[in-house]
Amino acid sequence: SFWKGEILSREIAFTARFWRKLDEYLGKYTVGGSKLFVREPNSVVLKGKIPDIVVVDVKGVPQLIVETKRKTERTPREELLNPLSPAPIAQAVCYASLAVEEYDLERTPLFATANRDSLILFKGIDRDDIDRIVDTKACLESKKSPEDWIKALKPGGLEILLQNHIIDRIRYPLKDESIKKLLDYVGKWIARTKIPPALFYRIFVDQLKGSIENLHAHVKDAVKAKILSDREYFTELFEKARKMGYRFGLLSKGLFELKCPRQV
Repeated sequence: SFWKGEILSREIAFTARFWRKLDEYLGKYTVGGSKLFVREPNSVVLKGKIPDIVVVDVKGVPQLIVETKRKTERTPREELLNPLSPAPIAQAVCYASLAVEEYDLERTPLFATANRDSLILFKGIDRDDIDRIVDTKACLESKKSPEDWIKALKPGGLEILLQNHIIDRIRYPLKDESIKKLLDYVGKWIARTKIPPALFYRIFVDQLKGSIENLHAHVKDAVKAKILSDREYFTELFEKARKMGYRFGLLSKGLFELKCPRQV
């Protein structure tokens, strides 16, 4: 098809490469005994909203939704995302919740946020619990900026997702073993095998380690070690950030990215 030819010729784009890896795997293997398919990027429409990548079963029902870009709807600009930032998480949970309405489901599909370095996988939400986490009507509103997605989250909704719904952080999602690991989780979800949530602190520290590995060499080792090994220190920094006006603590835009200044 046109999309397959276009995607194979644009391997630089993470979304295209990730779709291709999923397509190749699902073309060869079943998942927990089920035949699954990955729809071509941007081809699935959920109540007028278009997620990046959707894995479906033989009936076309979404079982996994993955967001790889921060989107706006009034400009063509798209950016790679930070998987633990509030905006892309809100974006992903919106799509998952809209799938419940589109297909009259009892629970949302699994959903994830991803970039080249890591994928954060969330377990689905029971239909009766969706209203505690996200406002689906707000999900349907036009988004002028990526941060507008955050407005769809209910008070405390982000915390519920981070504490109770993260399943795993999968490193380097383009690797074959990472694709298999991700789809193994999908197989468990379809089979209704209980998947215990991961500890958010451990997921956050793992993600932070990945960011710190890319920091300027002049960042002091002692500071790195303190952030990564001392849970109380992390909690103190998180709460201080919130008191300073950063609604989501260290997850707030401009803090978690840890961009190093040009001069240290």
